[in-house]
Amino acid sequence: EAAGWPAPRAWLRVGIGAGIGLALPLLLAWGWVWRQGAWPAFLDMTLHYLPLYLRLTGEHVTIAGVNRLIYLLDSFGKLGGLGMWLAPAAVGWVSGWLHGGWGPAQKEQSLLLLGLAGLYSLYPLGSGQFWDYHWLPFQFFIVLVAALCLTPRRAHPLPGRGHALAPLATLLIVLLLALAPTHEFYGQLWDQPPRPPSQGRADAIAAFLRQHLDPEDEVQPLDWTGGAIHGLLQAEARLATRFFYDFYFYHHLSSPVIQGMRRQFLADLAAAPPRFIVEVTQKRRPSGADTTTAFPELRAFLAAHYRLAASGEGYLIYERR
Repeated sequence: EAAGWPAPRAWLRVGIGAGIGLALPLLLAWGWVWRQGAWPAFLDMTLHYLPLYLRLTGEHVTIAGVNRLIYLLDSFGKLGGLGMWLAPAAVGWVSGWLHGGWGPAQKEQSLLLLGLAGLYSLYPLGSGQFWDYHWLPFQFFIVLVAALCLTPRRAHPLPGRGHALAPLATLLIVLLLALAPTHEFYGQLWDQPPRPPSQGRADAIAAFLRQHLDPEDEVQPLDWTGGAIHGLLQAEARLATRFFYDFYFYHHLSSPVIQGMRRQFLADLAAAPPRFIVEVTQKRRPSGADTTTAFPELRAFLAAHYRLAASGEGYLIYERR
């Protein structure tokens, strides 16, 4: 080692270990995709559809150019609502580094935690969606850095105990602000049942399918996180096509990729019409430039081959004639 830095061989060992750790889960996932015979479809999705998907915001609004850059910077600056954790993280790390009596190993660990928090703060930029669960890795590590407020402090040259209490007080204030229980928590304390997912839509769809499905039947959802997929899962229904969401038929409509997906979807339905088609009507649609809410060919297929079998709050179930 020179000037406190590890020797090049040590860096090499760390780099090799990190590379293996990064590559192994990717290789396992790709190997599974290949064994399923889905590698060509995976490559097609990655090379052709993914670039279009990355031009959608978290609200599925099409965006490009300078507007996308502004959107990314603005959304990143909000840190998923976790910005308050920066205060105890900064206080805990700086005070611990200066007055915590940390040895070299502890300082290296604190740098590692700080670096991981910084790197994972960039993670949501990869998709540009900035959904809550995209921030979970950052939240995990920024909370660990903030927990450095709890490490012991050595004697401080200044009189008083404020320097020792400030980190703990900062952490406690943020804990009180950030960890407020939800309304559902208080409701369950009063023996109120938790609200069903999707306003009960998933349970209603599942109940219908359990009652009417035969073992060989297949079901096609027309939905995007509105409860249809959840209902199919509960009913153990078989998916009719590879298209388990439908929002990708409605954005970047002029793209040959989207037009090809529309044609493939209709061809799959025509080749093997499923017993039921479940449509969620209360759902968000892509919006912005080059989007639509219409799919006339699909509506014509439904009108020609299906009848309405059931309906409920925000959903329709069609049955093959």
